[in-house]
Amino acid sequence: MNFTFKNIFALIFELLIVITCISARFDLLMNHIKWTNLLKFLTEWNFTFTLVYFFFASIKSIVNLFSTSGNKKKEEKAKSQRKEKKQPKKEEKKIQEQKTTLLINFFTFAMTICLLMTIVFWVLFNLDRELIFPQAQIDKLPKYFNHVLHTLPMVAITIEYLINPKHLQQPISIKCVLSITFVFLVSYIAIIAYVYHTTKAWIYPFIGLLPLTYLIAFFLVTILFAVLLSFFIIFLIRSRQKFSKREKIEKQKKQN
Repeated sequence: MNFTFKNIFALIFELLIVITCISARFDLLMNHIKWTNLLKFLTEWNFTFTLVYFFFASIKSIVNLFSTSGNKKKEEKAKSQRKEKKQPKKEEKKIQEQKTTLLINFFTFAMTICLLMTIVFWVLFNLDRELIFPQAQIDKLPKYFNHVLHTLPMVAITIEYLINPKHLQQPISIKCVLSITFVFLVSYIAIIAYVYHTTKAWIYPFIGLLPLTYLIAFFLVTILFAVLLSFFIIFLIRSRQKFSKREKIEKQKKQN
């Protein structure tokens, strides 16, 4: 068993976010708001990505919590074998890339979209809420739901980053993160265009105020900004990983 305070806290926090997201979903259904109607909004996609990540992260935390001490012995044997047989740098890089897990890549992608959505939404909302979230739409939702959609995901993902559970200590694939981010944003832009083509109304009112050239420029700048955010978040996560490794080394030195 691996019942440390950090692992238990991470599991409780992740389960709490999952329960909160599911209860919010249920509240929407009770108010007769179709989930499919909300999928045209970036905030809804961001909320869904947050729920998906924390659902699988909670499962991973349960697995890590109940992992046996035999795993530590296997790691020690593997380290001793690496010291005896030093591998070339190219082979080491390939092994590290293979160890990259889907969960850490999805977390990085989710954090990118979350930060992008939070910055764009709250900047426009504070300038003029009618530009991005008209009062007519707010009235259809429960009063607390604005912060559940636009504040909770960023707070939850930031706390998860600070907790730094075991499944966030794996190598990140930059190609994977950038590919997922680019494909999603292009797909979402296609959704915006499709909704306008079918309904003759823009999802976000401010888009209708932009001329075609400015609209194209806005989408391109948004994609570029998301890419820059991805690199920034990858830097933050890797810095956090290096810090946690230093802490482990210092603890091992004190024990020895």
